[in-house]
Amino acid sequence: MKKTRFLLFLCCLFAVCLGMFALAACAKKQDTSYDDGDYIVDSSEVEWEEQVDGSTVRRYKDDSYEIIYLSGNRSYITLEGSKLSEMAVTGYKGDVLSFSLADLESIEVSGEAVSVNEIKEDAFSGCVSLESVDLTKKNASLDFTVGNNAFFGCKNLEQLPLPTGGENGVYTNGNTIGDYAFAGTALTSFSMDDTYASLGAGALQNCASLSLVELPETVTVINDSTFEGCASLTSFRFPSTVTSIGNRAFSGTQISS
Repeated sequence: MKKTRFLLFLCCLFAVCLGMFALAACAKKQDTSYDDGDYIVDSSEVEWEEQVDGSTVRRYKDDSYEIIYLSGNRSYITLEGSKLSEMAVTGYKGDVLSFSLADLESIEVSGEAVSVNEIKEDAFSGCVSLESVDLTKKNASLDFTVGNNAFFGCKNLEQLPLPTGGENGVYTNGNTIGDYAFAGTALTSFSMDDTYASLGAGALQNCASLSLVELPETVTVINDSTFEGCASLTSFRFPSTVTSIGNRAFSGTQISS
């Protein structure tokens, strides 16, 4: 009987200790908080095979990074890539009000700084809460791409400076802006330097408040519907290098010739 009582006592003591441990762990978890500008990094090693005609010719490994950046207003921005020097902004969650590449490029992983070279296709498409974006880079990269529909329908987006060449800018002329990248936004002005050679089709379509546009002498083509529906656009200086103007490029503007 004494042995049974002793075992029962031990079981009760164990249960009490386990409960106290669980409460302590829960309290610690509740105390964990994050501030705007904090980030979470997940890295892993990815292995895949390359096949030709059904035969495996090479197997290799690479790193894979995913970074979640807390942008405020209970929202976050995601970055992905296999190199910290070539990360892409892939999307968002919540009501993002603003962000800058300089903030994203302040992230360091194991002492290595992040450099963003792409805003992926559809990354912020339909983000109606977005009011301002600064794509001015802090860390250099070889090129920069704004993907198709990247900011499509961000109807409250009024400001969006692009990366430029220079000491900490982009160093090549291969930078691209995809189709409908900024269509349906509230931009009032738009300019890009000579590190960009073109604007995608419909890139600024239906930007009704757009009244000032500056394009570099590297542009040779004004693509289809590039400025279609930009009702506030009353004048436009054509770069001397332009040789082709696409269908409906200036339809719905106040430019008559």
